[in-house]
Amino acid sequence: LDALKRRRKPALILALSLLLLGGIAIGFWPNAYTSTAVILIEDPDIPPGLVPTTVTTFASKQIQYINQRVMTRTNLAQIIEKFDLFPGERKYLPTLLLVEDVQKDMSIDVIDVQQQGSGGQQITSTIAFKLGFEHETPATARAVANELVSLYMAENVRSRTEQTAQT
Repeated sequence: LDALKRRRKPALILALSLLLLGGIAIGFWPNAYTSTAVILIEDPDIPPGLVPTTVTTFASKQIQYINQRVMTRTNLAQIIEKFDLFPGERKYLPTLLLVEDVQKDMSIDVIDVQQQGSGGQQITSTIAFKLGFEHETPATARAVANELVSLYMAENVRSRTEQTAQT
């Protein structure tokens, strides 16, 4: 406290300048809005003894499979063009080179829960996954997130239809 009393003026100048710099940084920091959607994974309503299921993989593996099918360079390039993402960069770069930038703005998180198994052991099971997209305008973030959800749902239906046809 004695040192602060002796150096009151430099400490005050330092505190005010840090406050001013922080305010300026906040003013120039770009806006970022994240739109997310949670997709719940439901078990079939039909008893497994009546009709055997066509889904033979765990939910997390199925999500990874669908993710690989949806996150192709072609699909992401179509999203870039459809929603006019990165208009400044698209003037001098081909759309396919901007796919990695879109992937950085996307997120997919698996939601797991711990359940008590039949033998008393803890079992981790996937109950849902969350898709997200971050952009500087909220409307674009929402539209792209909705498009991603549509792509995931369509790929899931296509995959299950294909599995059913094979069965």
